[in-house]
Amino acid sequence: MTSRASRLIALFGLCSSAFLYACSQGDSAPVADINEGATITGLISVAPEVQAKIQPTDVLFVIARKDVGPPLAVKKIASPAFPVAYALTASDVMFPGTPFQGEVRVLARIDKDGGAGPAQPGDLEGTAVKVPARVGDRDVDVIINREVK
Repeated sequence: MTSRASRLIALFGLCSSAFLYACSQGDSAPVADINEGATITGLISVAPEVQAKIQPTDVLFVIARKDVGPPLAVKKIASPAFPVAYALTASDVMFPGTPFQGEVRVLARIDKDGGAGPAQPGDLEGTAVKVPARVGDRDVDVIINREVK
C-alpha cells in the first residue's frame, strides 16, 4: 500500500470518527456554524477614467481570495448600476463546506463576456484599499480603476 493510500485511509477514519461523535451528541449539544454571521461588506464604485468603458451587458464579479489557490468566495452581479453595495457571505464560497473566515484580498471585476475565470483583456478591475481584509469587516470598498491588458 502506498503512503498516499495510507494517509487517505487514516484521514477517512478521522473524518468518520468526528462524524460519529457529532451524531452521537444528539440535540443536547448544538453545533455552531463557524460561518454563521461571517460577512464582508462594502461599496464598489468606478473611477471616472474607466466609466465610459462600462456596457449594460457587463457582469460584475466580487471576489475574495486567500494568498494561494482558487477564490474563496465569489458573487456575480448582472448588469450592475454603480455604486454597488455588496455583501460576501458563506453562501458565496466556491467550494461548499469551506470555512468563510480569515484574511482575504477583495477585488471587483467588470467582466465583458460574463464568464467566470481569469480576467481577460478589456475587463476592468479594482482592488480594495483595505489589504488584507478580514471576514467580518465592514466598509471594504473597491474602486474599479484599471483595464486588463
